[in-house]
Amino acid sequence: MSGVEAGIAETWQRQVEGTWHGFPSIFDATGRHLGHVQADRSIFEKGGERLIQVKTTVDCEEPTRSRLEHAQHLLRVKHAGAARVYDGEDFFGAGLPYGSLVLGSDYCLPWTSDNRVTVHVLPDGKTQAYSTLLYQGPAIHAVINGIYRLSHDYSSNPETRAQIDAFVAGEKAIGARPHLLPKRGKGTFTGELDVYTAAQQKVGRSAVSIAYTPLGLARAET
Repeated sequence: MSGVEAGIAETWQRQVEGTWHGFPSIFDATGRHLGHVQADRSIFEKGGERLIQVKTTVDCEEPTRSRLEHAQHLLRVKHAGAARVYDGEDFFGAGLPYGSLVLGSDYCLPWTSDNRVTVHVLPDGKTQAYSTLLYQGPAIHAVINGIYRLSHDYSSNPETRAQIDAFVAGEKAIGARPHLLPKRGKGTFTGELDVYTAAQQKVGRSAVSIAYTPLGLARAET
């Protein structure tokens, strides 16, 4: 294990420590909104161990609710090369950091589900885009998708608590609304992306331009 490889996982650990608060939506495989899950994901070190503790309250349609309802998950995290390895109690798998992005694959015992996870910390360092595809064999049985906000003093600082509570309430209000591209106006999306190799090494940035032309109310050409 090289120092560069070890540093990738450690850097990710440092940038995500704290508690991430979210109210992500739950969808079925067709995109139908089933409900929400209120989640507080705390990432910390204790007794020489790296731990992730997730407290959740699920509010969605059955039978998905019964499957996902589990008040608290615990993950132990170990670093192996550039990977974050999860070895229980509730999750087994690994996540690979690529700068501010992690691509993960794990199995959740309480959900009896194979998961494909994407976590992206946005440039402000306190906002996180999160998506999990939940599989039963080769078929998706649910999708959890939402935005999280970071805190370090939620329980002790009234100002932080008010900000986080307002954020969560806003996520609850808009979570069922799908993102819709323009139906009638065409245009171009532009931006820059960080570029990484399969070995998780950053090699630079690339300008991206995507032309968009609507073909109707539900279809578009890019």
